[in-house]
Amino acid sequence: MISSERCPWRDGIVDAPPVCHLSKRESEILNLLLSGDRVKMIARDLFISPNTVRNHLKSIFRKFDVSSQTELIELFAHEKKRDAI
Repeated sequence: MISSERCPWRDGIVDAPPVCHLSKRESEILNLLLSGDRVKMIARDLFISPNTVRNHLKSIFRKFDVSSQTELIELFAHEKKRDAI
């Protein structure tokens, strides 16, 4: 079981970011963010407030050990490029 405290890929235990324990809503928000949506648009699409989206993003950041949307997007862009090679 992967701890939500720290993802093992950051510790060099595994090569790629694992599917950390994201809730269904966190997964939805992550997918929307990675498809180019921003907080206000995600909030509107999911019928939740922008602050709720930000709270979910903070939780996602902790689970992937990043500190910003940009870092999170770059993390997945890097992995996508690696998978294409």
